[in-house]
Amino acid sequence: MPPVSALSHPDLQDDNQTWVEFEETPPMSTYLLVLIMCDYLTLSDSVTNNSVWAPRSRLHEAQLALNVSIAVLEHCERKEVLLWEEGVSTWGQKEMITYIICHEVVHQWLGDLVTTAWWNTTWLNEGVATFFHFYVIDKMQPTWKVFDNIFVTQLYMILAVDTTKEQKPLTNNEPFPQESIGSAAFSEVTYLKGAAIMRMVFYLMAPDIFREAIVQYVTDNEYGSVDEEDLWQSFAAVSDLSVDLQSAMYTWTHQSGYPLVTIQRDHRGCISVKQEKYLAKDDTNARWTIPLTFTTSSELDYQYPETTWLMEDQEHMDLGECLEPDDWIILNIRQSGYYRVNYDPVTWRVLTHDLQNCDLSDIHPVNRALLLHDSFDLARHGYLDYSVPFQLARYLTRETEYLPWYVAIQELSWLRARLHNTGTLLSLQHFSLNLVEK
Repeated sequence: MPPVSALSHPDLQDDNQTWVEFEETPPMSTYLLVLIMCDYLTLSDSVTNNSVWAPRSRLHEAQLALNVSIAVLEHCERKEVLLWEEGVSTWGQKEMITYIICHEVVHQWLGDLVTTAWWNTTWLNEGVATFFHFYVIDKMQPTWKVFDNIFVTQLYMILAVDTTKEQKPLTNNEPFPQESIGSAAFSEVTYLKGAAIMRMVFYLMAPDIFREAIVQYVTDNEYGSVDEEDLWQSFAAVSDLSVDLQSAMYTWTHQSGYPLVTIQRDHRGCISVKQEKYLAKDDTNARWTIPLTFTTSSELDYQYPETTWLMEDQEHMDLGECLEPDDWIILNIRQSGYYRVNYDPVTWRVLTHDLQNCDLSDIHPVNRALLLHDSFDLARHGYLDYSVPFQLARYLTRETEYLPWYVAIQELSWLRARLHNTGTLLSLQHFSLNLVEK
């Protein structure tokens, strides 16, 4: 806050000391208050009233940070890592600076103006802000394809983490020991699973409805603290979903892990699905209310697929789709849902054939990457034979998009590290080289 006065004061014992009084802050969480003494200078934009501080000798490197903060604020209203110099710093540094500034600016509304009531729902601050920093950057820099590329790679990361027995639910009602609040409340799950759940909700409704819900959430709770119920009530007030959103979302936020949805095709080609906890270990009774999105080889709808709900009390459900033997179905359009998908042998075979022989645009790039990611992980944990992902991956000789190649490199690198000093490593190397030499 701006200082009101800087005067000598009778309580001061040293003439070199100054008593500074500041304006009163608005209502805010105590952990947001900070006092800093430093020898920094300011780079400012008088039109938007934005400023960036940096060491005197490096003030010229703060221009990118100022430009990004101005752009982020425009979108939201309708130390070393922040300094960048053209021709010296890398593109990766530019990307990271953009992410950090965007995340912290979003916090002005989601985390500061509205903040979580307690540490057990820190994802209401950090997870929601993480979702929006990807969303806003995607609007600012559409050529980066953040929402369909970088965001999805972060989903891969949290899907790998959120299967261990030690992981806690997003909304964790266990007591927080004072000494472990930092590690317990600010984990990867807090940021990335929280963002994944918000991404799933985003795809449940039209963008303008989603925005209206967030605006109402902030407006109704500004300068106050919230719990999870407040967020879902804001969505329920403006959306017309066929399910109780709060009850549905509690199945995602109040238990750890996530589901595996398995496609089953009967002798008539009719499709049903079943759910179970992925890598269930001892928790075999866990169930979710799952928003299923799908398309078929005759529909190819990746933009506005309808949502079919597999409810928490349903282990199995008929999808109402019957396919010809050479037709396929794909679940989890553009990885909107926080779950993995396994297919029946016929569908894996048809998908593999079409990826290798038909127009690649028939399957969205995010879903091509997801087929690779799910199949390799399912094989890694014994749900599939490794022949399935390796046969599928042969189509990569035709692939030109970033995300499928990102998945392939990650999965093949993981295998290479584990096959080191074995006779199988040479076969894996030949397979990998064949993908890029054709």
